[in-house]
Formats: sequence, structure tokens, C-alpha cells
Amino acid sequence: MIPSTIRQLTCLAVGVASLTTASAHIGYTNRNFGSFSGSDNKAVLISNQGISGASGWADATDEDWGDSHKGRYFRFTLLTAARVTIKVEASDDGGTKLGTLIPAFSLYSGLAHLSPAGADHDSSAISVAYLDSVPGTQEGVLRTLTNFDIGNDDAVAPYDFETQLTHFIYVGHAADGTSANFGTAPGIQGDGVQDGIVEKSFELPAGEYTLFVGGADYSLVDAGTYGAKVSVSVGPNPGSGVTPIAEPGQTGVPYKWTVNLGQDDEVELVTHVGAWSWEDDSLFNAANNEPPVGWTHTSVWAGITLSQPSHLTVLMEQQAGVSWPSVDNPTRTASTASMFPSFTIWQHWDEDGGQEHIYNNRGNVAWAEKLVFIGFVDNSTAPSVQRSFNLPAGKYTIVFGSNAAANDLDRQGFKATLSTAPMAQPVAITGGVVPGLPGVTFKTLGSPTMNDEEQVAFRATLSCADVRPGNDTAIFSDTGSSPLRLIVREGQVDAATGGKFGYLGDPITDNADNVLFFAKLRLGSGVNETNDCGVWRYVAAADSLQLIAREGTVAPGVEDGAAFRSFPSIVTDSAGGAFVAKLVIRGRVTEANDEGIWLFNDHGYMTLLAREGKRFTVAPGDVRIVRTLDFIEPKPTVKGVGRSTNAFGGRVLRLTFRDGTSGIFHLAP
Repeated sequence: MIPSTIRQLTCLAVGVASLTTASAHIGYTNRNFGSFSGSDNKAVLISNQGISGASGWADATDEDWGDSHKGRYFRFTLLTAARVTIKVEASDDGGTKLGTLIPAFSLYSGLAHLSPAGADHDSSAISVAYLDSVPGTQEGVLRTLTNFDIGNDDAVAPYDFETQLTHFIYVGHAADGTSANFGTAPGIQGDGVQDGIVEKSFELPAGEYTLFVGGADYSLVDAGTYGAKVSVSVGPNPGSGVTPIAEPGQTGVPYKWTVNLGQDDEVELVTHVGAWSWEDDSLFNAANNEPPVGWTHTSVWAGITLSQPSHLTVLMEQQAGVSWPSVDNPTRTASTASMFPSFTIWQHWDEDGGQEHIYNNRGNVAWAEKLVFIGFVDNSTAPSVQRSFNLPAGKYTIVFGSNAAANDLDRQGFKATLSTAPMAQPVAITGGVVPGLPGVTFKTLGSPTMNDEEQVAFRATLSCADVRPGNDTAIFSDTGSSPLRLIVREGQVDAATGGKFGYLGDPITDNADNVLFFAKLRLGSGVNETNDCGVWRYVAAADSLQLIAREGTVAPGVEDGAAFRSFPSIVTDSAGGAFVAKLVIRGRVTEANDEGIWLFNDHGYMTLLAREGKRFTVAPGDVRIVRTLDFIEPKPTVKGVGRSTNAFGGRVLRLTFRDGTSGIFHLAP
């Protein structure tokens, strides 16, 4: 079209005030569709919209761009990923506007500057400076087939276009008709029929969006006001597995959604509930052992189907901006001030029989007799909760609510994220390829260990033509978020001793990804039967091995110069670790005093905690002689490590003294 540059508009602004009025600014007053989620079907229509000129959208498809005020801007918010259908129809608005609009629209990610910031417009100083920086002569900043940038009057020179401009990120477009009306700019997708209606669907991620609507009659340059009505319809993405139920049933559980989850699936459910929906203290008397109950119809219910045995994780959190419209305020949103996410899960669905106003939130529900209670999360303080369940394939029911005090009448917004993973995830399989060792496979697998961070470590034997006795055993570690890696291998040279590793014991791990293990060195090169075993630690942060204690070296803290002989038990934790050791029996060392407990920190510094036959201070002025030690000692069906230590470095032990007394002692981390 004939260029009328923004520079020309700026020069004429003094004489023609209408060129800098608010109509040239980007705003969303009365054009905010509100917030949506992909877990509900919802449509909003905005009518009575005036579009300036018949060509505003089409004009911004060519090389000299377009004037941003020749159309209307709308906004909407997606709280989750969703399928969005946008429809624009020409309308004469009861005879008050021209009803012959050929509509088109472009969709962008992002919003213009919002109040109290100034509104964006073509003739702002920064917009003019930006246009001066690009080649050619432009009519304005608007571009309807790609990204565009625009600024407001708040920006002060020297300008930083990256931070001071609004950046609209192009998502897509739709245009009514054919190139006969919208022109020949490459890339335009017309609907093929010029009928005053254009519609298109998009699958979009969560975020803020801007919609520009304008005319698609490229050749008609006019100043008429054309009428339009614009609708946005939102629902689940196809294949998401979420099916919203418009009218929950009046029998059985009133499900709001049904959700199908496969392996490694994830869905997000967004809505609002009552502030005390999950539990209302006024409905039961805990002193009389009455079961806690919640409100059936102010909570929300989901029917879940797992197609495979799954590790199901439920994350429930406060969600601001959840649509809660009223007649007087169609863009009203739910509060989060009293949203304390809580939920209950049962096996099976119940869709028949009676339906009562309250339900047992911590057990089976009498009126929903098919449900079998699994578990619950009670929360009255935190903004989010999370819990995982290992479940067989089948149907499950989850109720979501809030457990706040009964004094906030506003609805409370939340988002629930349901994700699945395999119930059992393979770390290593016999016959499987060993990472980092081409052609080598796992032959046998030892007893695994796992820390609180889900790091797994294990010993394995290897198989390959080049693998032989003497290098066929190794220890591996898998942090869960990084690949399986080799920690140490039989035949590997130990930097601390110069010897080669022979026997490797089963490892244990701590929450810093360190791995502790017992090992024996091969005889030879200074290694003999009196110094061939020890305790080593793989230090994850340094990716190196650290010798903690070795047979034949003098044990710290012993006054008789006794040397380590063996290491029956070891443990590692975030503070370092500990081990039980026996001393070489000679001189003053006898079977009555040859065993002790040593602690070490993460730098390898060792200290003696207690020893058979030696003094132990029970309390100031109370010193007794130790007869036996009970530390990291496995009991039937119970792991010794778990009994005596925790992940933070706390330790507990029992000592029996020669006077017949005994005591339990706690060591803080």
C-alpha cells in the first residue's frame, strides 16, 4: 500500500491530535477473555467490537509493515497447555457498524505493557527510534505474519530495545477468503471462502497471549468502523487423556474429570474448591473418635485410569488466576489466600447408588461402597503438597480440596499435576551393555543400595572376550538423573596405595552421591596379607577415590599403637561415615578389647568413638568400661545401616559395660 510512515505521523502529530489518541495505543479494556485451563471446556464471546478500516491486518503482511491501531487487541491466559479455537465473525452490531468486514487475526505470545505502565503505540519515541534502526520505510511496527516489537512513552533514551520494547512472539494466523482479497504476501493461510467468518485452532502451552483482529481486504483503504464478534474456546489437547464432565452425576461420586494415564504421562487439572472443602472441623467431633469428613460438592473429584502398573505422583499446589466469573464480574478469579491443598485417593470408581453431602477423607466412604481407601495428604499450612503411590493398572478416584479455617467464602484456585513413571525402572540387566565399556555386558548383579536422593549403587561382574578373572568385577552408580557410571573396577590401580584392586565388596551410598565400599588389594608390590584390605570412599564432587582406613595402619585414638586388622561393618552419610574395625591381636590387644567404632568426616579425618575394654564417659564424672558394642549390626529383617544412622549424619549406638549396665547414646550430626 502507499506508505505513510510513522515518521510522517510523528511530524503531523501537533496539527492532527487524533493521530496520537488512545485509539492508537495497545490496550485490552473490555477485551480480556480471562484465564483458561486445558482441563475444562470453556468458551467466551466478546461482541460489539469496532475495527478501524478494512485492511489493517492485510496491510501488515507486506514489506512495509502496518499501523498497529488499525485493528483490535484481545488477551487471554492459559494456566495449562490447551487446545484453543479462535473465531472471528463480521457483525453490524445492530446497524451501528459496517457489517462487511473480511476478518483475519494473528496470535502472539506475550502481552503489551499494562497499567500502571504507559500503553504501547507506534508513535512513542522508542518505537520511532526502533523503526529508524531497521532498513526501509515502514508504515508502522505491526507485522501480522511474524514477531513484532513496540514500545511506550515510559522509555527514556538511550534506548535498550531488548529490555524496553514489548516483544510479541508470533504463534499463527488465519484469514477469511483468498489472495483475491488479502493479497499476495507469501505465507498467508486463507480459509478459501470469503464469508465474513474465520476460525482456527491451536495447541498452546501455558502462558499469556495477545490476539490482533483486523481487516483482510488489502486493496480497500478506508477509515470505516467495521463490526466484529470474537470468541475463544478452550479445551483439553487431543490425546491429553483428560475428559471434562460438564455436569457431574447425581449418583455415586460426582466426577469433574476422567483422566487416562499411560506410561510416562502427565496431565494438569485446574479449577477451584471451597476453602474448607476437604475437611470441616464443625462436621465431626474428634474427641469422640468421629472420622474427619469433607464436603462432597465443594471438593472436586477425578476418575483416574492407569493403563499400566505405575509410579503415580500427585502434585497439588495453589494456582492464582483461576477463572471464577460472576454476573457482575465476568473476569473474576479465585483466591489462593485459604488454599491449603489436601487430597485423598481410593482404588476403583463409584458411579451408582447414593450420593451424600459429606465424605470420609481418611478411609472408606460409606455411600461410595466400591471405593477402597489407599491414602491421603492432610495439609493446613503449605502452599503445595506432593505424594507418590505405586499402583497396579486399573481405576482410581482422587478428591481434591482445601483444609483451611471455615472463614473464607471465596473459592480457592489450585492446580493438580498427575504424572506417571514405570513402577520398576531398570538400572541394569544381566546381558545388558555396560555404559562406557563397548562390547561388555553385565554377567551378574550384586545387592544394590539406594540413598534418599534415589542414587543407586551396586557391584556387578562383567562378561566379554577381553574380560577375565582379575578385571571382571566393578562397582557402578546411578544418580537417577545422570547415566550409570563406573566407580571402581577390579585390577584398577589405587592412587593412595599403589596396589591393584582385587576383591570389591557391596557398596553403600550417602545423599551426596558418595559411595563407600570395602575392598582387598592384590598381593605384591608392597601389598601382603597384613595390609591388603581396607575401606575406600568414592567422592562424587571430586570424581576420585579416597582411602579411609587400611589394614596394618595404626588406628587413630588407640594408646597401644594397635593396627587395623579387619572391617566388619561400614556406613556412609552426609557427615562422612563410620565403621566397626577389629585390631591386630598382640601386646595389650586381646579378644576383650580388639573391636572399636571409628568415625570419619567428609575430609577423611578419623576419630575413635568407643572401644571394647576401654573407658567411655557416660556423663561428667561417670566413666565406665565398655564390654560390647552394638552399632551397624544387622538384625533379622532390618538393615544395620538404617538402624544405626540417618542420612544427615546422626548416629545411635548401644554400649554394654563391664559393671553389667548398658546405655544407648545419640551422636548429633
